[in-house]
Amino acid sequence: MTQFKTIKTYIKLSYVPAAGRQEFIRSIISNHVLEMERIDAPGSRPYAIKEALVFEVNEDGLEFYPARSKVIAVPMPINNLDTLSESQVYAVAYDADLIICRVRLKAYGNNDLVELHSDAPGFSIVIAKKDIVAVWKVMELLEAGII
Repeated sequence: MTQFKTIKTYIKLSYVPAAGRQEFIRSIISNHVLEMERIDAPGSRPYAIKEALVFEVNEDGLEFYPARSKVIAVPMPINNLDTLSESQVYAVAYDADLIICRVRLKAYGNNDLVELHSDAPGFSIVIAKKDIVAVWKVMELLEAGII
């Protein structure tokens, strides 16, 4: 009888720890290449591309996943934020901050504003679309944190 081995492939993805988010955003704004830690992620996923990132979830309780979880996210174009789905979770970098949340596109004034909505009760923030630096679509929970 032939036995088959399961081969797991992994790729190295850049890792953005919660504590390093501001430095990461500053590097995007200044167009500076930042040396980043890299961690193993499943390489067999269709979104396992070199542009994907692994983000660590903040411990403030406002983000979608439990604190210290790690999520894999792929970059999204920011030139058409109106295509973002309200049922999807995103990592949104704005000003000098980053939050992992749902995005609600509401008609605020001239549609230049967007609501970043946490599933935590009572938290949402409205920001100008022009303040959004980058957006990543969360594809998978890589590692669960503390619940």
